[in-house]
Amino acid sequence: MDWKVDGDDKTWSVRLRSEKNSLFVDRLQTEDIEVNQDFSISYDESRGSIIVQSHGRTYQAYATKIGEAWWISFDGKTHIVRESSQDSASSDMGEGGLTAPMPGTVREVLVKIGQRVREGQPMMILEAMKMEHQISAPEPGEVSSIYFKEGDRVDMGEVLISITSQESSK
Repeated sequence: MDWKVDGDDKTWSVRLRSEKNSLFVDRLQTEDIEVNQDFSISYDESRGSIIVQSHGRTYQAYATKIGEAWWISFDGKTHIVRESSQDSASSDMGEGGLTAPMPGTVREVLVKIGQRVREGQPMMILEAMKMEHQISAPEPGEVSSIYFKEGDRVDMGEVLISITSQESSK
């Protein structure tokens, strides 16, 4: 199966093997990188977290599936992962919108309406599950709406910010 991470032009080829409640990665590679280490992935549905174990170390990330995309929060950043066969132009975020990957509180709004943003630019900080998650622009464009302010509570899947892509604003 092939996957793409939003904001990264690489396609990752992944082959997984399932045993009990864990997935084992048999192959993980892209055109120029191949990961050759044994690791297993398990999912704790009650906590919405992914546990990765590799060489005796354990890493935890939070994952939420919205539509066909997985929003994975790890180490303070949120990554959107989807199968590469899906049309990357159509997204679960609506017309250039950014949705909350999980319930939380808006800690900081980093942009203003009318501001131009570049792909990957931090736009909002959301606190969820005692961690800060950076919400970044999925593409270059202009901020057209901001739906929440600092201190507001948001539910998973709520649109936080809308941007108009540079393509459609020309």
